[in-house]
Amino acid sequence: MIRDPIAKSAVMAASQMLLELRAILDNATIGILFSKNRVLVQANKVFASMFGYGSADEIVGQSGIVLYPSEEAYEALGREAGPVLAAGAPFRAEIEMRRKDGSTFWCSMSAKAINPLRTQDGTIWIMEDVTERRRLRRTVEESRRELEVIFDNAAVGIVFVRDRAILRCNHRFEEIFG
Repeated sequence: MIRDPIAKSAVMAASQMLLELRAILDNATIGILFSKNRVLVQANKVFASMFGYGSADEIVGQSGIVLYPSEEAYEALGREAGPVLAAGAPFRAEIEMRRKDGSTFWCSMSAKAINPLRTQDGTIWIMEDVTERRRLRRTVEESRRELEVIFDNAAVGIVFVRDRAILRCNHRFEEIFG
């Protein structure tokens, strides 16, 4: 039992902070991972699920390499992120990652040293599966290119008007109206 009121207050404050941090981890809608010396130290349920694990406990203690499609990809990210994190700056990237079953997905990540003055204390990684977003972006871009080809090569004149002003027209429209 702690008798010193200052020490007791500090312990209570630290306990409250741990409860608050646990609530953040448990309720976050994105994946959160803590790593230290390239080892996965702690993760939330969303992170575990994103990577195909039944629980965060399955991940803890594993080398970070289990999350990457290849050793080369793991080393490349280390070369890119290492200097940024060592300088105490945030690191952001969108890269392909690997699930437990070996399938891959695209992940947006943001990382920062937990203590910029002591980067060896570990890193927090915030991750989100952006595979569907990337697929939709690619589909929209392909559709835009296809429509552009149709617009440019149509046998009829096409014009886009907004507020009575011509925004854009195709070559055939120009030919028709001079």
